[in-house]
Amino acid sequence: MPDLPATYYLIGLLLAVFIFIAGIDKFHQKGVYSHPRFLAIIIIGLSAVPVFIDFNNVWEDVPNRGRVILVLIVFATVLIYALKRELTSRRYTIYNIEEASALELVEQILIDLDVPFKREVDNFNNDVYNINDCKAKITVKNQALSDADKDVIITHTYDFPEIEHFTDALILNVLERYPDHKYKGVWEMAIGVGLFILVAAFYFNTF
Repeated sequence: MPDLPATYYLIGLLLAVFIFIAGIDKFHQKGVYSHPRFLAIIIIGLSAVPVFIDFNNVWEDVPNRGRVILVLIVFATVLIYALKRELTSRRYTIYNIEEASALELVEQILIDLDVPFKREVDNFNNDVYNINDCKAKITVKNQALSDADKDVIITHTYDFPEIEHFTDALILNVLERYPDHKYKGVWEMAIGVGLFILVAAFYFNTF
């Protein structure tokens, strides 16, 4: 196998982590997917660092065991931070649902939970549900540029008990409507793990 610079292995491992996190995030939300945009910024940033620094000269002076430890530290740091950041996200996407149906779903959940709300339209023409005298709100908007793409984003602010119950009910409702959503993220997790193993195998073969 070619003795590639360590930078390539680091980028490969970070890419594997990103794919795996995206998958586990989808699976955790059971089809109500919170976008890992912040995670993408972190990984792109970490991947770009060794490109602009003469990292390989430093890397070659590190013993083999130290190399493995460094890679594992990077992997664990990104994994822990990403899970903490992404699995507590307040931004969700429901796939393949019309905006009108999403609005109906949100209203029905709030009514079932006996949560007082007031529906308004904000400056960006998004439907907003003000809860608890406007101390918390739920925003519903079509993610796509055209109405033909049926992906609707639901965001909420603050961690009031009403919001927590709403999120739980939202996930359950999506599972009832789209049973196949419970398998979302499995492919990403499998690809992420496979890529990580593949990169690691190539890396250890260069010792």
